[in-house]
Amino acid sequence: MVTSKQGRRALKRAKLARMVYLAERDDFDTNKAIQQELKRLRSETAVTKSGRKGLTIQVIEDSKIAFEGNKRAVAEFCGLSKYEVTCRVKTGTKDNKGRYFVLIKNKLEENKND
Repeated sequence: MVTSKQGRRALKRAKLARMVYLAERDDFDTNKAIQQELKRLRSETAVTKSGRKGLTIQVIEDSKIAFEGNKRAVAEFCGLSKYEVTCRVKTGTKDNKGRYFVLIKNKLEENKND
């Protein structure tokens, strides 16, 4: 198992080079073993996304919910950057207008629990 970042990158480059080699072979259409190996390499090198879909943030101002939406919508509503919204959610501090930002459970997580 490769633990260093450089080693992981080199391993990924080697896998991608192997994928190109397999895809460009003359007998790719007829050789099932090559197709299966290419499929295996694709699944190993695929980049998985974190499960952040359905993220909802509430903007609380004067003990009332002023706005609710995803990070981009909240940032546009409040005139802040998305990074600043993330920092405010993590730390729980007020912004200069006295608003709190609260993270609501992901909608997908709620569906999984039902």
